[in-house]
Amino acid sequence: MNGCLGNLVNLERLHLGNNKLTGNIPTSFGMLRKVKELALNNNKLTSIIPSSLGNMDSLKSLDFQSNLLSGSIPSSLGNLRNLTLLILDRNKLSGDIPDSIANLKKLKWFALDENHLTESIPSWLGDLNSLTLLSVERNRLTGTIPNSLGNLKNLTTLALGYNNITGQIPPSFGNLKKLVVIYLRYTKVNGGIPATLGNLENLSDLYLQGNQLSDTIPSSLGNLTKLTQIYLNNNQLSGSIPSSFGNLTKLQWLLLNNNQLTGSIPDTIGKISKLTNLDLSSNYLSGRIPSSLLKLTNLKKLDLYNNKLSPEGVETIKQQFPFAKVSSESY
Repeated sequence: MNGCLGNLVNLERLHLGNNKLTGNIPTSFGMLRKVKELALNNNKLTSIIPSSLGNMDSLKSLDFQSNLLSGSIPSSLGNLRNLTLLILDRNKLSGDIPDSIANLKKLKWFALDENHLTESIPSWLGDLNSLTLLSVERNRLTGTIPNSLGNLKNLTTLALGYNNITGQIPPSFGNLKKLVVIYLRYTKVNGGIPATLGNLENLSDLYLQGNQLSDTIPSSLGNLTKLTQIYLNNNQLSGSIPSSFGNLTKLQWLLLNNNQLTGSIPDTIGKISKLTNLDLSSNYLSGRIPSSLLKLTNLKKLDLYNNKLSPEGVETIKQQFPFAKVSSESY
């Protein structure tokens, strides 16, 4: 990129995204003290983020998404106290999330996913009360999930998946009443699913698959009547499928496969009329397949394979749903 752009000291917006720009981000950009929006997203920029950008104190939006930037996130970005959007995802950034970001009290979007970040998720993130999106998926983060994230009352999207985080899901997540999406998949999180998640009345998508979650599925999830997708597959969940799931009339995807669930399939599942994908395979479910499943006329996938289900009603299910997987070994 041409460093001469740093001479445009009266510039207020610089949008150069979606081009084929290469090279480094000029350090001279630090002279652009009036710029409010800097967008260099979807290019092929390399090298580091210059610390001089911390001088751009009018900046409200910084978008470097989808480049080849490396090195650490400069602590000088914590000087940008007017920043509302900080989007650095899909790069090759490494190191930790600098503590200076705690100064950005106006921040609404903070996206760091698909980098090489390490260390733990900082507890001070819970003090950024304006956040509506927090995404740190697909990094190399470790440690536990801070309870303080439950303070983010304006949060609508929380993405922590594909990291090496451990420990339990904080019950404080139940305070996030505006939350629409939780991506907490393929980590090393263990323990039970907090019953407090049943307070998330605006939740649409719940992605908790591929963890080490155990204990029973809380019946309080049946309170989440805006849910369209539940992914609890590939965990170590036990006990029965809550009959309260029948309240989830907007649900389209219900994946509970590859757990240790027991008991029968609840009749109430037949009330979820919008269901398109139902996967209960590889559990220890028993009893007959409820005839109420025949009411699920929108089903495109039905997988009950590898359980201990009774053969009663299997042929009827297969006639209604030729794509259904119910093996003879299940009986």
